[in-house]
Amino acid sequence: MDSEKALIRRLSILGKSSFKPKLPIIGIIFALIASVSFYLCRTHDEQIWQELYSYHAEHLLQKEKLIYQDFYYKRLAIEQKGSESQLTAIKKAIKQKDKQTLSHIILSDRSFRTYLNQKASIYFSSKQKDLWINNNTTLTTQLNQLTTYRFALIPELFIASPSISNLITYNFIDNRLENLLSNIVLFLLLCSIAETFIKRGLVLGALSISSLVYGCAYLFIADSFSAPLQAPHGMIYFLFFMLSSAFIKYQYPKKFAKTKRYFLIGLLLFSLKIALDSYFNLFNMDVLMSLIPIFIIGLTLGWFIILINIKNQGQLSTEDNTQEFLTKRSRHQYSEALSALSRFNFNYARQALQALRQEHPDSLRILESSYHLEKLKPEESNFWTLAESRIEHCLMTQNYNEMLSIFQDIQKTAPSRHQAGRHISPDHYLKILLVFVNHGDIPKAEQAFMFLDLAGNQTLVKEACKLLIETFSQKQNSSKKEHYQALIDSYIDKKIS
Repeated sequence: MDSEKALIRRLSILGKSSFKPKLPIIGIIFALIASVSFYLCRTHDEQIWQELYSYHAEHLLQKEKLIYQDFYYKRLAIEQKGSESQLTAIKKAIKQKDKQTLSHIILSDRSFRTYLNQKASIYFSSKQKDLWINNNTTLTTQLNQLTTYRFALIPELFIASPSISNLITYNFIDNRLENLLSNIVLFLLLCSIAETFIKRGLVLGALSISSLVYGCAYLFIADSFSAPLQAPHGMIYFLFFMLSSAFIKYQYPKKFAKTKRYFLIGLLLFSLKIALDSYFNLFNMDVLMSLIPIFIIGLTLGWFIILINIKNQGQLSTEDNTQEFLTKRSRHQYSEALSALSRFNFNYARQALQALRQEHPDSLRILESSYHLEKLKPEESNFWTLAESRIEHCLMTQNYNEMLSIFQDIQKTAPSRHQAGRHISPDHYLKILLVFVNHGDIPKAEQAFMFLDLAGNQTLVKEACKLLIETFSQKQNSSKKEHYQALIDSYIDKKIS
C-alpha cells in the first residue's frame, strides 16, 4: 500500500504540466545594469540640477517665466497639449516666487527652449537677445550633461546628432524609483518564462530588435513636445505580446482549461503594467503609436516561436537518436537489423535489436524499432515490456501523439481487455490516463480508465476516479462526476463489508 501511494505521488508530479522556470540570466543582467545606472545617474543628475536651478534663476528665470506662462496657456488652448492642473501649478509657482519649482518646470519643457530660440527677436531687444542667447547656450551645455540628454532618446537632439548607442541605452535610464522597481520585477518575471521555453540567444536578439524598432518608431513620430524616451517599456510590452501570443497558440484549445490560471496571472500583470504607465503619464499618443510595431512583431513572433520550437524539437530528437549509437559497431548492427527487416528476415532483426537493447537500454530509436517489430507478435511478452517502456518515456515528455498511438496499439493487439490488464501493469494505464487528461482528450482517458479498472488495483482506480471527478467538475459535467463518485463509493462499501 505504501509503495502504491508513493507511485501515485510520483505520477501526480510527472503527469501535471508543471511550470519550472529557469533562472532568468538575461533579466538578472538587465536588472543589475538598470539598478547601477539608476544610482549613478541619480547621483550625477542631482548635482547638475542644482547648478541648473542656480544658473537659470540668476540669469534667465525673470525674463522667461511670464513668456512661458503665456506659451503654455496658448499651447493648451490651441493644441490641447498639457493640462489645466499644470497651468495652475505654473501660476502658483510664479505667484509664490518658488524659483526652483518654476525653473524645473521650464527646463523640463524642451519645446519651450526651441520655441523661444525661434522667437527671441520678438520678445527681446537686440541687446537682450544677445545676452539671452549667450546665457541659453551655457544653460544648454549644462542640460546636455544630464543623463537623460546623454543616454535617452530625445527626437530633436537625435536628429541633429544621431547616436546609435542611444537606441539601446535608453532602456536603462529612468528617473522614478517606483517605475524602475516595477519594470525590473515585470521584466524578471517575463524573462523567467521566455528563457524557459526559448533559447537565450533568441530572447536577447528579439529584445534587441524590439528595442531598436520601438526607438526608431518613437523618433519617427515624436517631436520636441514629446517626453524623452527612456525605460524598457517597449521591451516589456514586446515580451507581453510575444508570450501571450505563444501561450494562446500553444495552449488553446487542448490545455487552455488546465493552465488558464497562468493566463489570468499574465492578464493581471499586463493590467498592472498599464495602470503603472498610466499613473506615470507615459501613455501619450506618441508612445501609443510607437507601440503598434512592437504589438505586431510580438504577436507574429509568438506564433512563429511555437512552430520553430516544434521543428527544432523534431530535429533535436533526430540528432539525439543518431548520437545515441556511440560505437561504430552498434551503428553497423542497427543498420544490419534494418536491412534484415527490408528482406523480411524478422527473426534475425528481432535478435539483433534485442542485443542492441541490452547494450543501449536508453536508446529511444532502438526502443521504437524493437517495439514496432515486436508488435507483429503481440502474444509474446516482449511487446508488452517494450510498450511499458515507451509509456514511461511518453509520460516524462508529455508526448500525447505517441501515447495515443501506443494506446491504440494496445487496444488493437490485446485479445481482450482482461488479458490487456494482465499484460500491462495498472500503474502504466494510470500514466496513459494522466497524459490524456493533461491534453484534454477525456474520451481516451475514460477508455484508459476501463483498462485500469479491469486490472483490479483498487487504490490506483480510486485515484484515477478522483482525477476524472476533478476534470468533469471543471467541465461542469455533473452526470460523469456522479458516475465516478459512485465508483469510489462502491469500492469503499466493498472494503467495509
